[in-house]
Amino acid sequence: MPRHAIVTCCDARFGDFLLGHWLVSLRANVDLSGVDVVVLDYGLTGAQRRALIGQDALVFPCKRDGVVSNVRYRDICRLLDERDYDQILSVDGGDIIFQADIRPLFDQHPGQFRAVPEELQIPFHDLLIGRSDLDAERFREILAFLRDKPMVNAGVLFGPANKFREFWSFYSETSRAFDCFGMDQMLLNYALYRDGFVALDRGYNFVLVTASSRYSVRDGVFLDAHGTPIPVVHNAGNVDTMRAVREFGYGAGGNYRRRWVPLRIRLLIAQGWLAKLRRKLRP
Repeated sequence: MPRHAIVTCCDARFGDFLLGHWLVSLRANVDLSGVDVVVLDYGLTGAQRRALIGQDALVFPCKRDGVVSNVRYRDICRLLDERDYDQILSVDGGDIIFQADIRPLFDQHPGQFRAVPEELQIPFHDLLIGRSDLDAERFREILAFLRDKPMVNAGVLFGPANKFREFWSFYSETSRAFDCFGMDQMLLNYALYRDGFVALDRGYNFVLVTASSRYSVRDGVFLDAHGTPIPVVHNAGNVDTMRAVREFGYGAGGNYRRRWVPLRIRLLIAQGWLAKLRRKLRP
């Protein structure tokens, strides 16, 4: 039977986190029988590569000619040209830890993409990403389609190999370049809502900065409102000061909540909408 793959992407900046937290937590909590762990290499150091190979991860060399989160879909398809994987989990490598087994998700709804909509409605596509990668008319069309739809976070994405190929075909035909942060999120959301997907429980991509559900941290472990470890914890943020937890990682120690960050996010959203409204009303 074809093997499955957990595929992440990383460079030297996040390589130590990948080794010391992401991979450690994955191996401690996830049943990896029949699953390869693959790292798309966008500039790891030699020491980091050797350490990953020593931990039985496959390191796949890639060219960094755009924002990594954008071009990773191209390189997942390159990987699929070389290896006959059935199901893929594409997952961020620099800001995620695993606290429970996610192996059963490979076998659920295998014909569709599976992902988690975020809890807080952020106007991400309106306010937070550049527009130069897309034709202006196409951008407005996609933006209108996505308005009022909960944003699906691209940091954890399960799907069959053919769906990843279809998405990259759409992406590469639609985008003029791969230079805008967040464009992968916008185009993925469009494809998911256009074609359909299975919404996973929020615990399989618990985005701390947009979480409305209660959670706590005890001895370094992230717990939900019932005191149960959250399966996949995502300390998302394009800059460190916008991440909800500092000294984020797996194991005792660290994981200190910045309770002001979610409040700041909400304030920035309000300011962004006000600025947009003023521009519309300006004579």
